[in-house]
Amino acid sequence: GDEDPRTFSFLPETKPPPKQLSCWITYTSPEVHDILRSGFDRSPMFSGRIQGVGPRYCPSIEDKIDRFADRDRHQIFVEPEGWNTVETYINGFSTSLPEEVQIKALRAMPGFAQARIF
Repeated sequence: GDEDPRTFSFLPETKPPPKQLSCWITYTSPEVHDILRSGFDRSPMFSGRIQGVGPRYCPSIEDKIDRFADRDRHQIFVEPEGWNTVETYINGFSTSLPEEVQIKALRAMPGFAQARIF
């Protein structure tokens, strides 16, 4: 967050903003893309077992790899879930791939070699 966050209010009485947690960014890689592609045949979205279109601004990781095949990496946002937990939300990594493909791909990204899925 900002060092000295400011409010957007012109009202004279505003509360100080709450203490903020830092988020981080990591990236996928060609290795991660290969791992994910290895599971495309088991993806319910790709096999047609389920139908749906996610939001334009947040496609699944397999959609990003398929649609933007020319890109070597995609941003992944690492967002802490709270002050008293080690759990994080991995934003930009939504997927319908099998769990074993997800964990293998996740652990291939910088900073996630020991990652666990809860």
